[in-house]
Amino acid sequence: MIQCASGNTYEGYREYLDSKDWEKKREEALEFYGRMCALCGATRYLNVHHRHYKSIGVEDVLKDLTILCYKHHNWYHKGCDCGKSGKNGKKHKKTKKTRRKQWARRR
Repeated sequence: MIQCASGNTYEGYREYLDSKDWEKKREEALEFYGRMCALCGATRYLNVHHRHYKSIGVEDVLKDLTILCYKHHNWYHKGCDCGKSGKNGKKHKKTKKTRRKQWARRR
């Protein structure tokens, strides 16, 4: 269960993301961060990214959310898609820990 500051409750994360509460919080984050990706400055295909899931429903825009373009949001959650090869010709995959360190440095 997700309890929002508005008093509304949601069964799960997906239901929350489809709600007016999230729509309002998402718009607040886009306005606060200037409607651009925190990593590359892109202004299209933007996602509001939860930095962690501890405060779902009562997010603080500054501490809990950031803006990422589709490419960087995908990169953060699924791995690097840069196409570079590592040892033995295999594509390298950065661990989530490594990606988070790089992402934190770029903010």
